Amino acid sequence: MNVCPRARIVLAACLLLASGCSAWRTPTFDLNRLRDPRAVDIDQRLATPQPTVNMVDSY
Repeated sequence: MNVCPRARIVLAACLLLASGCSAWRTPTFDLNRLRDPRAVDIDQRLATPQPTVNMVDSY
């Protein structure tokens, strides 16, 4: 089976473009949507850094 080199390039380009386009529409798997909203809220609050209080400067 002797295939033209240009046809191989076109076929490879089509496959690369098709796989790239399908990767754009993949859903993000966020498991927080399956959890209790209160638990998600608590986790998000705990994930944010809290300001620290410097006791030396308060005198």
